[in-house]
Amino acid sequence: MRSTRTFNSELVALRPVMLKIAIKLTRDRDRAEDLIQDAMVKALECQHQYQPGTNLGGWLHVIMRNICYSQTRRARIVQFLDAAQAGNVLAADDPPQCIEMLDMRAALAVLPMNIRQAVMLAAAGLSQDEIAVMTGVETGTVKSRISRGRNMLRAALGADSLRGRFEVSAEAAGREMLGEMVPA
Repeated sequence: MRSTRTFNSELVALRPVMLKIAIKLTRDRDRAEDLIQDAMVKALECQHQYQPGTNLGGWLHVIMRNICYSQTRRARIVQFLDAAQAGNVLAADDPPQCIEMLDMRAALAVLPMNIRQAVMLAAAGLSQDEIAVMTGVETGTVKSRISRGRNMLRAALGADSLRGRFEVSAEAAGREMLGEMVPA
């Protein structure tokens, strides 16, 4: 069993990588610092759930992502629209794009976990070397996983149907994942 001291030192060692991911998630350095602190507190609270021998960086990434999503969801619920703002809100935020994002999420969900992780981290803007460090595999393995993941997504979504999709900021990750398939 991993000692608490070892676990804590590994958490501290992963902080620079966590900061890069947190900044990409929040797009704000102060919020990123808060997110890292929340994730570290949660990791320490749930240390007993961590399985030694597995990828601590990946486990922390999931914790950070889930905290960020929860905070974003809560912020949307708390936000009240006044009458002037209510007129500017689009119904269903453009239903065709919502459907396309649901298709992308479904296609991502069927990818094997190690491939999905590499594709999502690449889409978040991490370099292949950073992904390799975080996942504990060689850079060549990361390149291979990203390539296989893109090919699997193309097959699942249909290469022709991908042209022209994912052109708003929420879909930037899809654009990066699909590289040359979607014009910028």
